[in-house]
Amino acid sequence: MDQRSAENNGFQTSESTISSNRDQEYVGGFYLTKSELESVRHFRSMRLISNWTFWHDKRGFLVSKINQNEAQIVVAGTFYHLDEIDQDDAVERLLRSYEQSIESFEYELDLLVGRYVVVVSTKNQVFVYHDALGTRSVYYSTTSKDVASHYNLLAETLAVEQDRNWDEARMAMDLTLSPQIRQLLPNFRLDCDVQTPTRFFPVSENEFTHWTHEEKLVEITRLWKRSINDLLTMNKSVVFSITGGLDSRLSVAMAHDHWKELNLYTYGSKQPKNTHYSKVMNRDFKIAQSLIEIIQPKDYKFLHLAENKRLPTQLSDLIQTNSITRHGPRLVQRYRTEFSGDDWIHVRSTGVEVMRNYFGADESLRSIIRMCELDGATNFSDRIKTLGYDSPQHGYNRKDLMYWELRMGKWHSEVLNENDAAFETILPHNSRRLIKLFLAYSVPDRRSAFAIKELINRNAPLLNFYGVNDTRNLYEIVRDAR
Repeated sequence: MDQRSAENNGFQTSESTISSNRDQEYVGGFYLTKSELESVRHFRSMRLISNWTFWHDKRGFLVSKINQNEAQIVVAGTFYHLDEIDQDDAVERLLRSYEQSIESFEYELDLLVGRYVVVVSTKNQVFVYHDALGTRSVYYSTTSKDVASHYNLLAETLAVEQDRNWDEARMAMDLTLSPQIRQLLPNFRLDCDVQTPTRFFPVSENEFTHWTHEEKLVEITRLWKRSINDLLTMNKSVVFSITGGLDSRLSVAMAHDHWKELNLYTYGSKQPKNTHYSKVMNRDFKIAQSLIEIIQPKDYKFLHLAENKRLPTQLSDLIQTNSITRHGPRLVQRYRTEFSGDDWIHVRSTGVEVMRNYFGADESLRSIIRMCELDGATNFSDRIKTLGYDSPQHGYNRKDLMYWELRMGKWHSEVLNENDAAFETILPHNSRRLIKLFLAYSVPDRRSAFAIKELINRNAPLLNFYGVNDTRNLYEIVRDAR
């Protein structure tokens, strides 16, 4: 890959450092602005042909391509393309598709996997996209031409006021803690010049609806295994989480060809206490031990929650700066101890829930509003129509889109921002094409996890022998049902 400085040029360039400092605030972050700023944190700057400036951290890749018509594509973060060899070729392919049409470009994004931001820059316009599940959070100002990876980075730079708390904002559409900042949701593009999001997916019915079960499984397997192969050849240390649930089991099953190379971990409790959470954590411990006997990975760690220690003030402050929620800060401390250094990528299986119709099939407007309100959301009704939740979405269930865009795009992206103090996080299934393939199954099949169990059966059938969130094995489950 051609490595050249990305400083202040805006021309065809790429960096392949894949390095970071997890002790830095806003590691993996960026700041895109029309303003003339002398500096933004520890970030480096790239001048775009639109005369906007893209400030960026050094984690991951930075690739910029520009054509003769002065259209520029910049992709920053940890990413790879499921049909291309390297990051340079991936961005070149994006640029070629953009030359054809904006629709071709947005369709091409379906094959990009990782945690990244995409900036499209011309002389007159700047658009921003992020990865399919929105794992790279993106926030933008409603009053100025500023876009950033982290809420706090944007809020402190612009000195905005806060009018709601996290519980009130979490499911309040694209609203945030401040009326002057909104969050870009997955499946939307941001027109930076007018601070306006536009839905670009879905724009038609699911192209895989009429594919047979076999056709879908073959394509899912091809894409997922390619994703795993690309992850494991990044010259990084990679660790998978394994629990008693189904989603992490699928992720490990799809990596079956690499079991002897895998690092795995589970967090939980060896001895349950008299609380539901403790019992669940103990159940994960027991089930994981059975699965590990089958997998026999290169390395396995069990993180006993009882051994977690008080969070140091410096780390607590770092986490609070990086994320606007608190999910598991003491776990972040354990991760830093067990997976030391800046070289780790954590492979998570979150996001599979999008394919499993977790929010239910009732997509009526009343049900959508009620679900948000029950979660604590306030004063969001004027955003429902803007985001398209009040009208049919080409056969896609709007509750599925809610889980995808609000649960994953908002809450989950902030969980990953918290975890950045320990490692980068990648979801190997974070491809819109993969998600569409799973969503092409019927609601009953998705709720029963039919395709997921089929994939496990084809790739690592022994993993289906042990219960899902159940310490019994398959025989014991059948026996006890007599």
